[in-house]
Amino acid sequence: MSDNGNNTSTIQWASRFYADGVSDAEAIELIKGVYTAGLTSLQARFDQK
Repeated sequence: MSDNGNNTSTIQWASRFYADGVSDAEAIELIKGVYTAGLTSLQARFDQK
């Protein structure tokens, strides 16, 4: 996470995974869902607006 200096932050996440039992496209959508849920939770917890 880095401070943008204007009361906002930027988070950069990365991962590597191997699809097991689902297609690569399905695995990508599942991982995107995990990231989105995590970022939404962080925003709800720390958003000061």
